[in-house]
Amino acid sequence: MWALWRSPIGRRQPELLTCVVLVTVQSEIAWMVPRVEHVEPRLLGSTLSLRASGCLVVARPVGTGTLVVSTWAAFGIAVLTAPTAMPVHHLLASAFHLVTASVLGVVATRSATG
Repeated sequence: MWALWRSPIGRRQPELLTCVVLVTVQSEIAWMVPRVEHVEPRLLGSTLSLRASGCLVVARPVGTGTLVVSTWAAFGIAVLTAPTAMPVHHLLASAFHLVTASVLGVVATRSATG
């Protein structure tokens, strides 16, 4: 919030700064999902960012697209590098939630920008 409010980059390019912050948060959440026993709370946080990006960060669809692609890439890397294999039902649930949130975010962006 401080960077958006007080820094020169926050005032000149708030969309870029917001996208960088959201990509960072999504990457951290993606790293956690295959490493915890209860994935649901992390998935809810991750999918909320994807859906909100489509509704709130609507100036350019490339921001939402970047967030969607980076979230999927981070999730894929996290699953492949996890010390133990993620249970199949958690993997399927995660994929379902990410697909749904990705589609909603992209559709909301497309609707808002015309």
